[in-house]
Amino acid sequence: TFTNDRTGDTLIKEQPFKFIAAKSLATIKLDAACRQKQTEHIIIANPLDVKATFQCTSTYADIKFDPQPFEVAPNSEGTLALVFRPVLEGSGEAQITLVSPELGTYPYQVEYVARAAGLDKTVMLKVPLGSEAVETYRFMHCASKPATYTGAVEAAPGTKLHADTFVIDTKDIKAAGAGPEGEMVPVDIRFVPSALGESRAMLKISSPDGGIFSALLVGHCIPPQPQGPIVTPAGKATNVDFKNPFEVATEFTIQIDNPQFTVANKVQKIDPRKAVAVPVTFKGDKEQGARLTISCLGLPTPWIFFLKGTK
Repeated sequence: TFTNDRTGDTLIKEQPFKFIAAKSLATIKLDAACRQKQTEHIIIANPLDVKATFQCTSTYADIKFDPQPFEVAPNSEGTLALVFRPVLEGSGEAQITLVSPELGTYPYQVEYVARAAGLDKTVMLKVPLGSEAVETYRFMHCASKPATYTGAVEAAPGTKLHADTFVIDTKDIKAAGAGPEGEMVPVDIRFVPSALGESRAMLKISSPDGGIFSALLVGHCIPPQPQGPIVTPAGKATNVDFKNPFEVATEFTIQIDNPQFTVANKVQKIDPRKAVAVPVTFKGDKEQGARLTISCLGLPTPWIFFLKGTK
């Protein structure tokens, strides 16, 4: 309505209005490494005298909302947390939509970047030469759907990996769909050293549905440690288990410091990584002890097995 202040004449004009849905109220940028969280906040004003309730949706599964559903009290503002925790590496665009019966639809554009995850953790193992150690590596499966993982052991940067030094014992690595806190998945790693000192390798656990996990494996091999006592009844052979830990066939010398104990072979060549039984016979008539020593060239510390002969 238009009114002339001098004459008092009025003019009424009808003007049509067209209301269209907004394409996007804002662009939200998200950037995080895989399995790490980034949180952004959206502030919504409610000018009404009644509570407004929103249902929140996203076209990208790794964007969650807290709380869900989202409520804003009358004549106040509310803050919605947008939680970004990517599973797979990549980048792209997504749309999130907040829908309220009271206030309508609030659309937002999202530009996201999911960067490769760094090293997950370091797994330490320690064992004497000739023995084995097992540790369990646990990783957090974060995908909402189930996944089957494959494992591989690779040489760590700047190192050379000896065959079968680190072995993945868990052959069936599966994870169920994870909840908000994720699901821990165990993987057993066996350390079988072939030389004294430190060995390093990279463990890679991967799935097209769950992403890639990397762990540094660090194994410490110390000199052989004494073992036993091994009970050896008189008159019959008792086997002492021994393994050639080296990657080449090696000749070992076998000695016992008590003549009441005997072995069939004082020198024995054993194939690489092969375990054998060394038969020991006790011929004494009273209980006594002895030391079985197995040595080879190039290794200053021998393997020592304490024996306990019994009648």
